[in-house]
Amino acid sequence: MQRVTSPHQNVFKRRIHTDINRLVERANNMIIGDPMNNPDIGAIVSETQMNQVLSYIEKGKQEGAVCLCGRFLYPAYGLR
Repeated sequence: MQRVTSPHQNVFKRRIHTDINRLVERANNMIIGDPMNNPDIGAIVSETQMNQVLSYIEKGKQEGAVCLCGRFLYPAYGLR
């Protein structure tokens, strides 16, 4: 009987899990806002852009992705 798993696979899977957790933690701690206030990332500037980003998220969910952070919209400051 052939064995298709190895200790290296388990180490690799743990490493990916650790890296994803660090990425999610970093994303959750980002400051989003007006570029004049030196945030980590600027806000989406238009409703068109917001809808495009939301469509990418929805497509990912339809393909089996799981959203680990950013599960809500921030208030629209000056969105027109």
